[in-house]
Amino acid sequence: MKTTIYLPKTLIKSNEPVAILSQTEYESLIETLEILSNQPLLKRIESALNNIRNGRFFSHSEVFSRKRK
Repeated sequence: MKTTIYLPKTLIKSNEPVAILSQTEYESLIETLEILSNQPLLKRIESALNNIRNGRFFSHSEVFSRKRK
């Protein structure tokens, strides 16, 4: 008989809550923590977002329709 468990799930082990995540959710969480702890990367992301807000960007068609030298 198949049992379906919907994740994330919280269980109690030794009177302490324990979380169970899917592998995908776990990897996503770790990746997010790595990004948030990388200050140079966060500064680059913020700079890119500021460029977008101020209209300093190229559209997909502008980038890929340019003739290469």
